[in-house]
Amino acid sequence: MNNITSINDAAHFQACLSESNALQVAYFYVTYSKSCRAFAQDFEDVANKYADSVKFLQLDADECEVVSRSHNVSEPPTVMLFKRNKTVAKCWPPDREVLTKLIEHFKD
Repeated sequence: MNNITSINDAAHFQACLSESNALQVAYFYVTYSKSCRAFAQDFEDVANKYADSVKFLQLDADECEVVSRSHNVSEPPTVMLFKRNKTVAKCWPPDREVLTKLIEHFKD
């Protein structure tokens, strides 16, 4: 099961954030980073765990440079949490346990 939406540009990202007041978790990564590849499975596992209550997005920070810059993502991997179209938390470097605690805190 995969409920992770791949974002390809700023308009797509904004549309996703605007379509729901539910918690949304965005994973900014780059393809050449070992840390990004290492965290990818954790992100997918967390996304599957919360598939019913949280929306998950993933963005290649290089391909979506405008989005990355506008959210001050300078060192992927970075995970950001959004609710009602506003940033509520940032997790850098990402950690599965910390991310899970943040989701539990903000999901309702």
